[in-house]
Amino acid sequence: MDSGSYSQAIEAAEAAIAKIYQLRTEEDGQEPLQTIQRLLEPWRESSSSLLQPAALERLNDSLVMSVVIAKDWDNLLELLLSLGLHIRNAQMSEAIHRAKKIKSFGALKVLFNSVWDINRPLNDNCPPAISLLLERRNLVHLCLSMGASPNASSLSGHTVMQRAVAYAPLSMIQLLVKHGAIIKGTNLLPHAVLAYIDTPGEPGMPCRAVVIQYLIEHGASIDACYNDTLNSEVASGEWIYYGIMSALHFAIIGGKYELVGALLQNGASPGTETRSGWKTEWRMISSIELAKLCGFKDIASLLMTWGLRNDIARGHGE
Repeated sequence: MDSGSYSQAIEAAEAAIAKIYQLRTEEDGQEPLQTIQRLLEPWRESSSSLLQPAALERLNDSLVMSVVIAKDWDNLLELLLSLGLHIRNAQMSEAIHRAKKIKSFGALKVLFNSVWDINRPLNDNCPPAISLLLERRNLVHLCLSMGASPNASSLSGHTVMQRAVAYAPLSMIQLLVKHGAIIKGTNLLPHAVLAYIDTPGEPGMPCRAVVIQYLIEHGASIDACYNDTLNSEVASGEWIYYGIMSALHFAIIGGKYELVGALLQNGASPGTETRSGWKTEWRMISSIELAKLCGFKDIASLLMTWGLRNDIARGHGE
């Protein structure tokens, strides 16, 4: 490409950016699809069908994709993607939050059908898009219909289902199970219990108690640790903070006497030890010591009682 054509391609990209920026603050600004097509289509390379590299680089360095997503210009989004523009992780997150706000799947459908695998994590720590749409049943249905896996995870080891049991209503968890989500043998229980003690009575937070009971009934591992799925190299801070903590340990920390009792009745071991950066400064202590450390003498007594019962039962078994 000669210098004149190169300059013209850059000028076309600059004009497209200027037009999109001009309309971003206008509430009734019409989608400038034809204008952008007229500016950019002549610079689509015949060999690759992508935009001329210099023009493409200029557009990718701009915020046009964020504007297009925020304005719900789905046809223009599709055009720009076909020209080779990139979607950054942050822009994908913008599209997800916009979809939740307007309850529309338009931009996400364009992205999932073109450049973004529906089971691709949002980043190293965040599972795929469906994990951030759990309060919008219609959007979750659409994700599932396009092949979203309820068992998908991020590089750090956080999973869609861990987010679901922490934040979503039971009906959503049941929907995910219907579409193949696995509960039996997983470490979902400590994630649900942590959410239960972290957000008691928070407005809009579905009750975790029914979710916890559902997980127990469907075979979630009773003594599994929160960190069992975490990659300690990627989620090192979280891994150290929570350390070795099961649902029972979280229930103890939260002072949930009845929940501690329910977990014990369903097979949780009262003798399980714990350590974490959060509560024990990484010292290994017993569940009874944890209860005492947190100031819950009644829970400590309950744990001792169950420990004695188990000792007696083992003695009879021998």
